[in-house]
Amino acid sequence: GGARHFFEVNNTAPLFLGEAPAGHCYSLKEDQSWKYVGLDAALLEEGRARLRWISGNKEIFPGVYLLPAASRKYPVPAGNRSLYLKGPGQPIHDPFGHELLMVVEEGGLVVFTGCAHCGLLNLLDTVSQHFPKKPISALIGGLHLTADQSSGRMLENEAEVRALAQAVLEYPVAMIHTGHCTCAQAYAHLQTFLSDKIAPLYSGAVIEV
Repeated sequence: GGARHFFEVNNTAPLFLGEAPAGHCYSLKEDQSWKYVGLDAALLEEGRARLRWISGNKEIFPGVYLLPAASRKYPVPAGNRSLYLKGPGQPIHDPFGHELLMVVEEGGLVVFTGCAHCGLLNLLDTVSQHFPKKPISALIGGLHLTADQSSGRMLENEAEVRALAQAVLEYPVAMIHTGHCTCAQAYAHLQTFLSDKIAPLYSGAVIEV
C-alpha cells in the first residue's frame, strides 16, 4: 500500500490499522508458489510510535468512524480463495478480521471500503448494524470482484453478481463509486442492475455527496 509514502510526506499523523491477524498474509499464485502480501515489517518497526491498532468500533475524529468489517451474513468474494495466513501449522484462508471500513457521518453516511475483502454486502450489513436506518449517501472503494489472471474472466459468475446487486438494493445506499479491485466485467454486470446508482472510481475523480 501507500503507508511508506504516507510516512514520507506526513511525519505526525497516526496510522490506524485493524487488529493484527494471526499469521502472515500470503497469496498462493497459479504456479503454487507463495507471495508475501502483508505489511512491510521494517515499516511497522520504523513507524511503531504512530501506529494505532483498532479492535472495535472507534470514532477517531468527530463524525469519522472506523469499524471492523464484522458481519458474515453473506458469502465473501471468490478472489479471497488465494489469500492465506501462514503461521504455525498449516496455512489457513485469511478471514479478514483485520479489515476496516471508514464511515463519515455528515447528514447521511459516506462509507469507504478499501478493498472490501469481506464482501460488499457484509460491509453494508456492518454499517447498517452500527447506524440503523441511517441513509448511505455514497459508498466509495473497491469491491474485490476480481478477474482470473490467466483468462481475464471474472471469478464470480453472472448470477452471483446479479444476486449481489439485488441485495444491495435492500440497503439504503444512494450511490456506489467503485474501481481498483472491481474488474471491468463485474462493473458492467453491476451497472446493468444498478443503473445510475453506480459510477466508476478513478484518479482525480471529484465526488459530491
